[in-house]
Amino acid sequence: MKKYKKIINYITVVSFFLIIAILAILQPLMKDNKTSLIERRRLEQFPVFTINKLMSNQWFGSFENYLLDQFPFREAFKNLDNNIKQEVLKIGDIEGVYNVGPFLSKILYPMNDQDVIHNAEKIAKLYDRYLKGLNVYITIVPDKGYFTAEQNGYPYIQYDKMMALLKSHLPKELYYIDIFPLLKIEDYYFTDAHWRQEKIFPVVDKIADIMALDILPLDAYDVNSFKNFKGVYYGRTSNSFESETLNYLTNDKINHMEVTYAGKTENQMVYNPNLLENLDAYDVFLGGPQPFIEIINKETTSNRELIVFRDSFASSLTPLLLNAYSKITLIDLRYIEDEQLQQYVTFSKQDVLFLYNTTVINNRFNFK
Repeated sequence: MKKYKKIINYITVVSFFLIIAILAILQPLMKDNKTSLIERRRLEQFPVFTINKLMSNQWFGSFENYLLDQFPFREAFKNLDNNIKQEVLKIGDIEGVYNVGPFLSKILYPMNDQDVIHNAEKIAKLYDRYLKGLNVYITIVPDKGYFTAEQNGYPYIQYDKMMALLKSHLPKELYYIDIFPLLKIEDYYFTDAHWRQEKIFPVVDKIADIMALDILPLDAYDVNSFKNFKGVYYGRTSNSFESETLNYLTNDKINHMEVTYAGKTENQMVYNPNLLENLDAYDVFLGGPQPFIEIINKETTSNRELIVFRDSFASSLTPLLLNAYSKITLIDLRYIEDEQLQQYVTFSKQDVLFLYNTTVINNRFNFK
């Protein structure tokens, strides 16, 4: 028996070092990958060699990261790890991501009361400093866990409690637009956190009704489709998911809007199809993360203007409000200090809409 045990141990040790040796030989022969779809990030490339980098040990640090990122069959090993965790160890989620039917969601738990209060007070500070006397509205977009977590045994927050806590620390002058009852899980992408633009017209209609806006119906838009969309959660669980379709809605007016970003003089686009091949194809909506965006609509008789304090969910909603305004300004407080706002905006008679997802409200670090 001891003899067989020694043989097994010997085979195990030899096999381990043999696999390591094979992988070490394969690494320089294999083509480097530029991105990791599972981790949603760019991978380290072979570092440029200079004497200064060598002497400061900077080159060796970069080279070590390069070896880790370009490890042969890295994605396959990660998929194997996910399969073992979910299929063998029966772990329900991978780094907080779980699937319910065709939908991948991320756990939002626990509720950070002090962060919710902090963010409400940040909004209140903005109101006191810039927005008094304006028509100010706020709406909160539920994350996918609102529809999937409690019903399937995953940790969840008390969304009613979150909304009550948030509103209790906001100025009473802000009009809260409740859109929770208007949404369902089918309004979101399968593999991404965001909602589908073509599915949110009930939300747009309610906002338009409360803010007295003249908006266009769905059939007034042309539907453009990208059929290889893989969202931020794609590849994060043991189950395989197909790529899905991302639709963006446009028309001649939207195609002729003047769009500018902070610090850039060249004209941008409401939708940039070139960004569909980015790591995150959702960047097609208003160019992805931007601290400040200004959209001028010269093809309207309206003289109304709108300021949107927002996260990425507003990138796909805002184009559907353009018909009602001559100018819309979008501000993302994750990337710009509120003290800097006077450099970009003169607050006068605009409408103001705060639009944030619950995951942003639950984390104070989403506001500078």
